[in-house]
Amino acid sequence: MKRNALIDIAKGIGIILVVLGHLDTNGQISREFIYSFHMPLFFFLSGIFAKTNLNFRQYLKKSFLSLYLPYFIFIII
Repeated sequence: MKRNALIDIAKGIGIILVVLGHLDTNGQISREFIYSFHMPLFFFLSGIFAKTNLNFRQYLKKSFLSLYLPYFIFIII
């Protein structure tokens, strides 16, 4: 699959917004504006090209074991 330059540019902008959001400690309005969309944008654009050979059931099992199980163990502790 050929890379799409617009997707790469949008991801770059998303990364810059993440950094700016963390650097801006005084500007509450700009921080709220950036925080309203920068992470969903970045995750959406990154997820577009995610590839997996797993079916949905296998994907849920893998996600549970690698994400949710450690989360619940941490919460209990």
